[in-house]
Amino acid sequence: MGTFKITAFLFAITGLACAIVAARYWLHASRKYPPELVQSIGDTPALHILNVQVSMGEAGALNAKAALWTGAGAVLSAASSIIALF
Repeated sequence: MGTFKITAFLFAITGLACAIVAARYWLHASRKYPPELVQSIGDTPALHILNVQVSMGEAGALNAKAALWTGAGAVLSAASSIIALF
């Protein structure tokens, strides 16, 4: 195997790893739910709103990480395809 083919293969494998990491982040982000209410919302609506905001913030942070990993995977896969032409 030539140097370019080995490099293309390594870029492709690294791109696949990035895609798997991104998928795991999105899986975790999709499982962020607000905590169950023990009391009626009418008793403490501000607490419920804060709990929802915290859950949304955590999911948003995981989505941001997943987007970065997806971008890295796309760049590496594109590089692999370009290198494979040589």
